[in-house]
Amino acid sequence: MSPSAFPQHREDETTYPAPVTDHATALPISDEMADAFATDGAVHLKGLFADWVDDLAAGVARNEADPSEFFDDNGTSNDVGRFWDDYCNWSRIPEFERFAFGSGIADVAAGLMRSETVQLFHEHVLVKEPGAPRPTPWHCDAPYYFVDGPQTVSIWIPLDPVPAESTLRLIRGSHLWQDAVHPAQRAVGRNGPTEGAVPRPNPSPYH
Repeated sequence: MSPSAFPQHREDETTYPAPVTDHATALPISDEMADAFATDGAVHLKGLFADWVDDLAAGVARNEADPSEFFDDNGTSNDVGRFWDDYCNWSRIPEFERFAFGSGIADVAAGLMRSETVQLFHEHVLVKEPGAPRPTPWHCDAPYYFVDGPQTVSIWIPLDPVPAESTLRLIRGSHLWQDAVHPAQRAVGRNGPTEGAVPRPNPSPYH
């Protein structure tokens, strides 16, 4: 049984996954991809969820129109372009729910981790509108999570074309560093360093 087929339960006792849509499911992860993920901390799976972009974009629009209690514009409401985020909405945004349980993303995560099981931690929407002037400093995601251990995967799925100078950047092998990296200063003025995290200089205006 594939990881994406493992039944999940919500508080209302509904069993998941939801009915599979007509979208193609994700391709299997090869040993070479899993090896690269373990060594480098990241792999590029180009176009893997291209068939889901329109659905996810509709979900983001629904999320913006009906934000959750976790919605935050990060102090950018008066900027030319906002940088807002929201998370933990998959159970109330149908487009996110369909993707989580019908796209094969769980199989991708399991393959990269070489794991027989996968648990969904949360989905996280981040939107930088055109003209947003504030760069995101270099940081490690781990200090922001409420889980610990090496068996974690973040899957970054851009929904719009992004020029190379503005796209996500990663430091190869940084997941193996002993100390977690937290930015010395958040560009948008949010929470301070997590306990045990080590501030480091920002080597580039982009992350």
